[in-house]
Amino acid sequence: METDFSSEDKKYFGSIFKQINTKFNRCLWPGESCSDSAIRAHSIQNSGVLDLLCVDNHVIMPKAEITIEKGPNLIFEKIGRNKATTFTGLCDKHDSILFDPIDNYKFDANNEEKLFLLAYRSVLRELHTKMKTGIDIQTQYMKGCELGKFNVDAPDEPMIMAKIALAEAYTFYLYKTEFDKIYLKRNFEQIVHQVDLIKNIAPSIAVSSVLSFIDNMRHIQDRKDPKGIVLNIFPSDDGTYIIFSYRKEHENNLLPHLDRILNAEKYYKLYLVSKLILMHCENVVMSPAFYQKLSESKIELLKSFFMKNLSVDKADIENVDLYLFN
Repeated sequence: METDFSSEDKKYFGSIFKQINTKFNRCLWPGESCSDSAIRAHSIQNSGVLDLLCVDNHVIMPKAEITIEKGPNLIFEKIGRNKATTFTGLCDKHDSILFDPIDNYKFDANNEEKLFLLAYRSVLRELHTKMKTGIDIQTQYMKGCELGKFNVDAPDEPMIMAKIALAEAYTFYLYKTEFDKIYLKRNFEQIVHQVDLIKNIAPSIAVSSVLSFIDNMRHIQDRKDPKGIVLNIFPSDDGTYIIFSYRKEHENNLLPHLDRILNAEKYYKLYLVSKLILMHCENVVMSPAFYQKLSESKIELLKSFFMKNLSVDKADIENVDLYLFN
């Protein structure tokens, strides 16, 4: 049955879609002194990693979309490699300066600088995403107030959501500034990396994300000193790397959340990591060759599990079809 929407509702939904599609361009170079225009910078290496995943210069990425009729939904979208995983959070010059050591030279898992830069790129992309989300939600709230949908004099749910989104962006900004300090002082040993190289699996997936097992908004000490785990997964000529990175001073807070994965045997480890990706990550790339092998029932399961875990409250299940590796 078709839902009836008032002209005000249609106008409001139209403003939401317009805002979501608005680009947010800002160079997040450490020190924030750069005013140059941002480019589409890759958060997952274009040459090297995407080389191993793409088919006909395309990869598959999950994309959450929303329509007036159906509400939120997830699709797996075929996207060109030059647009995949990009974010407008660095200018051309600073993207090159920052990531030349990992973009133009072979990855070395024993090199602290390269491991740091891999994590730092994920942090920059995550901050850009949170800032864009905060701006989007705040803009949508203000438009709703303008149309008389919300009461600006009362703390209702839309107002609270707008404030939380901005607060989360600011909290993650504090997290990013600690990585800035490490980069500028070149104290790369301040980041701990748990590196796993899984051999004898075909390239299937790559991830660049920051996980928050701890609700940094709940306690004031965590808001002032936010804690997170950076996850990078990518195929190489040697196998598939799974790398967890975190600040050394947060090890006691975060390592217990990883113990089960780090101590698991190969295939169970990949299963646990698969669920972790679906529950916490959206910056994910799949090989079309891998995706085409998935059954329709498995694809629907992946979509359903992903959508159920978009909120802070996670909905874990056990199902071998959540496995994401070749």
